[in-house]
Amino acid sequence: MLFELGHVPMPEGYGEEILSLDDCKAHLSLDPEDDEFDLLVAALRDAAIEFVERHCSRKLGAVTGLTWNAEGLPSRAGDGVR
Repeated sequence: MLFELGHVPMPEGYGEEILSLDDCKAHLSLDPEDDEFDLLVAALRDAAIEFVERHCSRKLGAVTGLTWNAEGLPSRAGDGVR
């Protein structure tokens, strides 16, 4: 039996809670006062967070409203749940 978490869109501000835009800009050696690339940096940060969460099957921050799907429960004790 395999349980899968359904995709849940990132809540507003989720990426900022995990890694601030200022920290991203510092890592990229961008001027903190220059906001020309803020939207791009934030989008790439959010994509990276989503990739890591899907790859690791773990959420990095607090979330609500997770969904999961299952075909059914094991019929015998030995079948177990993965």
